[in-house]
Amino acid sequence: MLEAAGCGLPSVSTRLGGVVDFVEDGVNGLLVSPNFEEIAKGIERLLTDNELRKELGKTARQRFVEAFDMHIVAQHLAELYKSLRDELAFLIIERKSLPKINPVDKVSEHASLAL
Repeated sequence: MLEAAGCGLPSVSTRLGGVVDFVEDGVNGLLVSPNFEEIAKGIERLLTDNELRKELGKTARQRFVEAFDMHIVAQHLAELYKSLRDELAFLIIERKSLPKINPVDKVSEHASLAL
């Protein structure tokens, strides 16, 4: 789905997991129920409606560039590393024991800012 958006193509996706964080139904793709009939209808709709396909693809590409541009991702990673560095430096200065930091939580926290 993200690869398609990066290429300017809309996707037909189901409303499961993190898909709904990126795909907006009728804006940059189609969201359907997770069953074969609905998926097939969504694919057929994109295949037969050229204007819809072009508009959703254009919007998908814009959203992809805004969220996943190399410079933006690098900026978010830099912010993540600075946040971790500052948190650890503060704890060392305060001579407190270092907490168990789950890097996945920190990455998720910063990733949600991109969307």
